[in-house]
Amino acid sequence: MDIRVLLVIAVFTVLFYHLFLEVTIYPAGGQTTDSPYDMPFYAELIESWGTSLPREDWSKLDEKRKELEEAYTRIIAADPVLADAKITNYQEFSKTQETFFDKDTLTDEEKKIDQELSRLVFEDSKGSKLFFELQVLDRLDEYKNLQNGDSISLMPGGIFYIVEKDMRMMGILLLICFAILALPYLIRERLCHVLPLYATTATGRKLFDRQFQALVVCCGFVGIVQFGIYVLVYVIKGLAVFWKGNCINDTGLQLWCKNLPFGFYMLLHMLLIFVFVLAAVVLIYLIGRTAGNYIAGIALAIPTCIGSGFLLIHIFVHLFQKPMDENSLPYSEVLWILWIVCITFGLFQFLSIYTYVGNAGMRKELRQMHVAVTDEETASPEYESAYADYKKTYGGMYDTLDMRKILEQKEKKSGYEPQGAWGMWIVRNYDRLQKRVEQIRKTGEGTYAFYPGSWYKLHSTLYGKLWKKLILQTAVLMILSMLYLMDYERIYKTQDLVLATTTGKKMMEKKMLAGTLCGLFYAGLLTVFTLLVFFAAVPFQNLWHVPVAACMVAEPRLQMMYPFVTFWWLEQWRYLLLALVVLVGLLGIVAAVTAAVQLFLQNSYFSFAVLGLLFMGAYLLAYVQMGNVWDLIRELFNPTVLYATSGGWFMENDLCLSFAGNEFAVLFCSGTAAVCLMAVEKRRYHRLEV
Repeated sequence: MDIRVLLVIAVFTVLFYHLFLEVTIYPAGGQTTDSPYDMPFYAELIESWGTSLPREDWSKLDEKRKELEEAYTRIIAADPVLADAKITNYQEFSKTQETFFDKDTLTDEEKKIDQELSRLVFEDSKGSKLFFELQVLDRLDEYKNLQNGDSISLMPGGIFYIVEKDMRMMGILLLICFAILALPYLIRERLCHVLPLYATTATGRKLFDRQFQALVVCCGFVGIVQFGIYVLVYVIKGLAVFWKGNCINDTGLQLWCKNLPFGFYMLLHMLLIFVFVLAAVVLIYLIGRTAGNYIAGIALAIPTCIGSGFLLIHIFVHLFQKPMDENSLPYSEVLWILWIVCITFGLFQFLSIYTYVGNAGMRKELRQMHVAVTDEETASPEYESAYADYKKTYGGMYDTLDMRKILEQKEKKSGYEPQGAWGMWIVRNYDRLQKRVEQIRKTGEGTYAFYPGSWYKLHSTLYGKLWKKLILQTAVLMILSMLYLMDYERIYKTQDLVLATTTGKKMMEKKMLAGTLCGLFYAGLLTVFTLLVFFAAVPFQNLWHVPVAACMVAEPRLQMMYPFVTFWWLEQWRYLLLALVVLVGLLGIVAAVTAAVQLFLQNSYFSFAVLGLLFMGAYLLAYVQMGNVWDLIRELFNPTVLYATSGGWFMENDLCLSFAGNEFAVLFCSGTAAVCLMAVEKRRYHRLEV
């Protein structure tokens, strides 16, 4: 077993854990938990009372509530703002919260009190912990009132969501690891032309069976190690306390295995996914035996892993739930494989669009709303009234918009505290944005009609969700196109002939150009297909002139509702063109980096693996915050920042990049670095001797 392959798997596993597994962020809160405190509190209750609470012990909930309310009351009593408002205990605190929530508008004094209430709930560590623990008790009380049995479960719903999501992602991780482990070994035998020798003898032919058995055993061992690592992380995170509980909770999940211990439920999940992924080894083995080179193997493995992952996700999402109704490839073949990958990506884009806006119900609603937006005289009274109410609520956001306050709220929510000149620079950027806000007010740029952004989220759907997928997919197509052309001579044993002459070495430059153009061709087809399908589902007639900064386009961001304050007047069509320009720029950077890595490694398989690790690492680095000017330098030379901020280009978005032209600055700096790296490796390549 090649140690390099094991290192690639190890590094990939670490990055995958940090990017995709919920267990790594526990108990920080996220999609699977309500807060950083709810599930740890459930764990505390289980340690004290067990996984279920019998009826005769329900009084313990009242005692615990009294204890927490007294502790929270002490925190409230020490707060001068709440003391002045005569809020002295938790009951008054909760009542005031509910009162303010039901009000449409608040006075200045009420706003001050509301801010203090929010601070205690979300910012004060002790207050926040107690508040969410009391919320857990409220949830248990509700479940207690609905429960007809003699006991209630203390198992949190979040633990089921963590396991369900993580097990599916672990299946995808194993698929990728098995492909990385098996393909180079299998393809290497084909490239070395030893397979015909095996077939000439009876003993040699038996090697195929033994190799397959060895492959299954090896993949099985890697899978066991991967699951062992997951269980270890699970224990370190303090989640093992839930293993002894039954699969009963208050989430409404209809599980057929309610009487099973949760630990056994988790083990069964692992076992079934493990068996499913091991079955996919057969497909990986066939790819390795039929692919004529590494690029062909990678290109075939991608749709195989995607298809297997798709089945895994959609099978195991409902696996434990009751149903709702109880009743050697030549060059031409490689091109065909690229077509298959491109078509596969296109199908995924189609399915995504169908899910977001393309289903029959959503298309009908969008057509009705389009009439209300563009032609109020013939609009349906229902949609006309709904649109008018929405416009009345959100149509005047620029009248009170203060970018300084937006900056303060974003800094508070993100915990980012820029210091000194760096902090002043960010403030000046937001002062310029405030001038832009005033300009929008004067010109009426914010008054244009559009689909209600908070309802349909069309901007974030197209330029956030779909565009991010498009960036990843087109980048893969670019990498595959580049690597195959650049590694062609080494694969077919003609590299020595090429390196023997100056003219032969110059052929690599033409191959790099051809690979870039080929990648752009496939990327263009996929992009055009995505846009055609999206705009076929979403009527955009008479809306292309609407500025992106219009109030009606605005969507909720970071729990705030404010417009997309663009740096310039950008209509929808101009924004689309600029987004396409940025996409092409990113693909150019990907091409340059791919060329540099391939020139250095001279092996397409390892180049693909290294590129994946490189871009994943760069993406994680994009979220590292230092609080000084190095944050700007780090983002300017990191093209994955543009992927992370997709949907927020050419407008106020990232604190460090909220200045006009930041997208082109990132493309220029990252592109210059990539081109310089490519030039260095090209020069080194020209000095190579046979």
